Amino acid sequence: MRIITSFLLIGFVYYIQHFLYEKYWDYRLRVTLSFEDNFVTEGQKTYLIECVENDKFLPIPLLRVKFSTSKYFLFGKENNANVTDQYYRHNVYSIIPYQKITRKYPCLCSKRGCYSINRIDLISRDLFLSGILANQMPCDSMIHVLPGTVSPLNYPKNLISALQSIIHQAALTEDPFELKSIRDYEPYDNIRHINWKQTARTGHLKVNTHFPTTWQNVSIYLNLDANIVSHQEELLEESIRIAYSLASMLNEANVPVRFLCNGKDIFTSQTIKMEAGSGRHYLTQLGISLARIDLKKSADNFTSTLEQFLVQDQISHQLILISNYRKPDLLETYHKLMDCGYSCFYIIPILKSVEELETSIPNSMIWEVDYLETTLSETP
Repeated sequence: MRIITSFLLIGFVYYIQHFLYEKYWDYRLRVTLSFEDNFVTEGQKTYLIECVENDKFLPIPLLRVKFSTSKYFLFGKENNANVTDQYYRHNVYSIIPYQKITRKYPCLCSKRGCYSINRIDLISRDLFLSGILANQMPCDSMIHVLPGTVSPLNYPKNLISALQSIIHQAALTEDPFELKSIRDYEPYDNIRHINWKQTARTGHLKVNTHFPTTWQNVSIYLNLDANIVSHQEELLEESIRIAYSLASMLNEANVPVRFLCNGKDIFTSQTIKMEAGSGRHYLTQLGISLARIDLKKSADNFTSTLEQFLVQDQISHQLILISNYRKPDLLETYHKLMDCGYSCFYIIPILKSVEELETSIPNSMIWEVDYLETTLSETP
């Protein structure tokens, strides 16, 4: 009789707990995923924060939290993760009533882009670990990975002098009595601006920067059409890095930058157009716009975009054109700008050992891109 009573009691307890778990296992169960930073630069580390809170009287003996994100987030090798077309991960928890657990996972952001986590899958069991209880939770975590910048030490030799000329032309009138700041010497700085007292004190070359009375605007036009098909993505990614690096350098010199690009936004499908501006906020917004470019979307015709530059004032605008595409329609418009007296500079990124180019384009230079090195650095 006792055995029968024990089985009936166990059966009753099992039925009651199973009923309660089926109805209330995910009641007041909150699971969130968020990135520690809203934006980072390509190649930097950030943290993915996972928070699980069980705000009810029922314990959860087993909870699996599953999600997927871009494979370009490098978390390191772990047994509870798998990388194919995406990075798939599942974490296991055992949570007592009214407990909150927070975990932080370091990850390396290896490629430019706008990445999100849209869904969290939850799988649980009751106290007897029987049956499967499943649910999905929406997630709106997003992070922008801004383009990496190229060190001035890796710039082609004649680019430094060209940028120095552009910066000096941009500052039409510099006020020698209005000291702005003292910073580290850069290769494009004029030697007359070196602060020898600060240099002797710190042991590093320091230069004075002054506020200008008037500025020219420098327009950077980035063309994401390419002359070639093979390794096109690597070439265009490096072109984006070049454009962002030049904008950062000009911003450091307080030169207002106007930016146009025919690449399309991943959400709005609009091309990038930012009016002249400078400062940290402007540069951040530019980086976010470049992070949102989707290279899978076909770029707009760039020749018509370049023709719009003809309406700009010759005196107050300079143009830096970055384009691997160099077919007759674009070159014709570029020569037209030169003939009209506009100050133009043409940077042509090409793939090292893949493209051969000897250009006679005026005010132009070749930027060689090592696609093997670029590909290896992006491989997770």
